[in-house]
Amino acid sequence: MTSDSLPTVKLIAIAKDEAAYLPDWIFHHLIAGFCSIDIYVNNTTDNTWEIAKKLAELKNVNFIDADEMFLKHLPNPQDGIYREAIDKAVVEEYSHAMFLDIDEFWVDVDGKTISERIEVFPTNAVVGFGWFVKTNEKPFSRPFEDGIEGFNGAWVKSCFPLSFEIDRVDVHSVKIKDAQYFYADGEERSLPYYAGGIEGAARYTAVQQKQPVKSSFVLHRMFRSQLEYVSLLSRQNPNDLNSKNVSFKNNRNGYLKKFKQQTKVILTDQYTKNWQEEFDAFNNKYSLGDEREKAIRFIKQRYLQVINAINSASYKDVFILDNLLTGVTDEAVLGPYKKLKKKFYKRALVYRQRTRQLEALEVLKTIQSKLGSSTQGLNLEVTRLVSRAGLLKDKILYIHNRIRVIMFHRKDGTYEPISMTTKERSEVINYVLKNLSKVESYSPSIAYELMLIIKKLRPGGIYINRAICTLKRRLEESNND
Repeated sequence: MTSDSLPTVKLIAIAKDEAAYLPDWIFHHLIAGFCSIDIYVNNTTDNTWEIAKKLAELKNVNFIDADEMFLKHLPNPQDGIYREAIDKAVVEEYSHAMFLDIDEFWVDVDGKTISERIEVFPTNAVVGFGWFVKTNEKPFSRPFEDGIEGFNGAWVKSCFPLSFEIDRVDVHSVKIKDAQYFYADGEERSLPYYAGGIEGAARYTAVQQKQPVKSSFVLHRMFRSQLEYVSLLSRQNPNDLNSKNVSFKNNRNGYLKKFKQQTKVILTDQYTKNWQEEFDAFNNKYSLGDEREKAIRFIKQRYLQVINAINSASYKDVFILDNLLTGVTDEAVLGPYKKLKKKFYKRALVYRQRTRQLEALEVLKTIQSKLGSSTQGLNLEVTRLVSRAGLLKDKILYIHNRIRVIMFHRKDGTYEPISMTTKERSEVINYVLKNLSKVESYSPSIAYELMLIIKKLRPGGIYINRAICTLKRRLEESNND
């Protein structure tokens, strides 16, 4: 593209109860060069719509009520909304689009806009900007307050062209048949066969995560302060603190842990003094200060609701909370949890074991029914569907999912390991061996295939060779029957 025809980039987000953070996020991405911002508001209970009214004169910032869209696109509403958003951007004749969450900020330390950064790439380029996870957080702080310290995350967020047919959509990337995939520094990304071009296009390798921070990245405020993190853990309506119908989210793995490789990003005045001064002017112009204070009160109320929920939790919640509260040091939260764990620990252990067994059987039934008794090999599409069923902690599913994620190419019926650490190899081997009888009882063919994979990972093992022979014999006997 020539300098007089810079790319026009549409920014697309989905937001629920994000009013406390929307002013910062919108302001930042307008000055970062995004031509237009569409925010799809889902099932919100805070003052998001009040903020939308105050920003109504910004014609390039659109708040869209997405409640009906979410219902229409169940069980995968996010993908459906992104699809509709892409179609809208194409009609509006934008050249590119990018998906960001409200806790993600596109940053260029050289001071370039998103259009200037994308301009240097081929017109069919999908450019991935790596996560940089911020760790120096304070309650309700601005994104660049006190600088940025953190580490490279495992994922990228992609800016992609709209002039090519998009086969698949994902929150981190898209699959375009004729596209070239790049990282922000211009390094071309190769796409593994196993992922069909989505997961591979959306990840950093372990080596890349250890490299210096690139000049363009996505600042990910995935943790924020402990108060803000804890406030997100309940599914209850924050306006109903006395309700006994409480459940906890199970899609988080704890608060910020200590990481060995912390990096400090050197920011120019553009992101420190100038950013704050310009934001203050923006905030005053649209009278957003009172709305932000109202949104902060909402989050603090939600935090108190979580504490109340822990106080009234049951044995079924013990290990969910054990995972969610890993890394949390706030005694106002930990005190009620310690009492809950002491009261229900033994009963919770029994419940967790029974639940995992039932989930494992359901997963195996699903996989077996989809694969069929005569099919050899793991069906990756089926595995992907099963993994979306909310059973990621199940041991048997973990085996199948891990085999896919740890990176195997399927070529001519053989497995070719690409790269695997000793720890990863040991994890897969141990899980398969531990659960082999459970798998075999439902599907000898899958058990047999798992053992063939283990043979690839640990060649020459006498026990494994014997197990393969035994399974092969049983498989032949079952086929003869």
